[in-house]
Amino acid sequence: MNNKVYVITHGSYSDYHICAVTLDPERAKNLKRFFDGYDEANIEEYPLDEKVETRLYGVTLQRETGKHIKTKLDDYGFYHDGEVEEDYDVKTFYEEQLIFWCTAKDEEHALKIARDRFAQYKAEREGIS
Repeated sequence: MNNKVYVITHGSYSDYHICAVTLDPERAKNLKRFFDGYDEANIEEYPLDEKVETRLYGVTLQRETGKHIKTKLDDYGFYHDGEVEEDYDVKTFYEEQLIFWCTAKDEEHALKIARDRFAQYKAEREGIS
C-alpha cells in the first residue's frame, strides 16, 4: 500500500482550497490537469500515518532590540528554513520587524533558533562578523 496521500489544491491565501485527495500518484496527476485553470493546481504530498517531528515557524522580532513579538506556523508552505522577511507593525506603521523562518520541534525551540539568527544578523549588519 502507498504510504503517501496526494492532495490536489488550488488558489492561494483566502482562495486556497482542497480540490481532491487520493492515494494514487497517477490519479493525482490526472486530477491536477482537470483542476488546472487560470491558475495552476498543485499536488501536495503528505506521509500517511506518520508523525511529523518538526514544523516551519515564523518568529517575529523587533528589528532594533530583538524583542519577541509573535510566533506563527507556515501552514501553506510559502516560506523556507533560513529565510528572513522584513516587515513592519501595521498598528504603529513604523516599528520595523524581522520574521525569521526556521524548522523547529516547537515554539520554544523556534524562538531559540530565531534569537541566534538575530544575533548573527545584528553582527553582520554592524560589521562585527
